Amino acid sequence: MKTFLIILTFILSILIHISGVFFLSFYEANLNFVLIFSFILVVHKEFKKTWWAFLAIGFLLDLFSGLPFGVISFSLICSCFLVDWLNRTIFSDPKFWIVVILALIGIFSYHFTLLVLSKIFLITKIESMAFVYSDYSFWKLALKMIMTLIYNAVFVSIIFYAVKKIFYQKANS
Repeated sequence: MKTFLIILTFILSILIHISGVFFLSFYEANLNFVLIFSFILVVHKEFKKTWWAFLAIGFLLDLFSGLPFGVISFSLICSCFLVDWLNRTIFSDPKFWIVVILALIGIFSYHFTLLVLSKIFLITKIESMAFVYSDYSFWKLALKMIMTLIYNAVFVSIIFYAVKKIFYQKANS
């Protein structure tokens, strides 16, 4: 039942992400439910057991993005691996603030990886990725990143409580 809920959650989050969450944007800060659910799953399960799900999610998101194929998959897997490594080595107890901090680190690393890859593709004249970050000055990009992190932190905290309530209920007997 839990596996079915995880698959259903990711399918719904991919559909919401693909269809556009622009109606939920706030001062150019967009929600990314796929990242939020991915990082919460990484905290509660090991990356070794769930890497195939992140590869499949990245593959589906790569299919529907205008970016060079594999960029989103690479960014997602790298950021999930970083969150898992931090969870296993530094933050071992999945408490509320630790999950929020790990999700924010993961969201930042995901966007940072996209930023680095977009600059590499611009330098090598592969300009299909130019629209991701090329129109922003450094300060505007930093402000957008801070707004995105704060906006996603609110939803990480809401979703964390929902996941904890669904998956970690104790029996009343």
